[in-house]
Amino acid sequence: MKLAIIIVLALVLLGGGGGAGWWFFLREPPPEEAAMAQAEPAKPLAANHQQVFNLDPFVLPILRNGQVTQHLTVVLRIELNEPEDKDAFKKTVPRLRDALLSELHGIFAFRHIQQAGETLPIVRDRLVAAGNAALGEGRVKDIFLEAASRRSMTGS
Repeated sequence: MKLAIIIVLALVLLGGGGGAGWWFFLREPPPEEAAMAQAEPAKPLAANHQQVFNLDPFVLPILRNGQVTQHLTVVLRIELNEPEDKDAFKKTVPRLRDALLSELHGIFAFRHIQQAGETLPIVRDRLVAAGNAALGEGRVKDIFLEAASRRSMTGS
């Protein structure tokens, strides 16, 4: 009886080891694994390509009752979905800045946003939408608020 149990146990262990060996060393890889193994390794970005760009500061006058009460200075950083040539991106910056500046003026026309601040998620969401409208749908991944400062205007 003990001998039968030992023989069955030995056959199970040998069968399991042989099956595992075949699985890892002898079988044909599935098509997606084979394609990944034959695919070229990812190429590093060229020196003149990048995915994140810093924009020059935006200065916005904040109006209340027809008077400029503050100047808001905002520094933005834009992240694109795909790396892009720096020189090609520089050509699109005027169009992008115009769209973002228009959107910032529209956003800060609302008093609740003036009071709540520039870090509200709606500000980022609307700036991303404006950037995609200016550069092409799906090109702008995110827009980050790097810095913001307010300067109050004193009345004369």
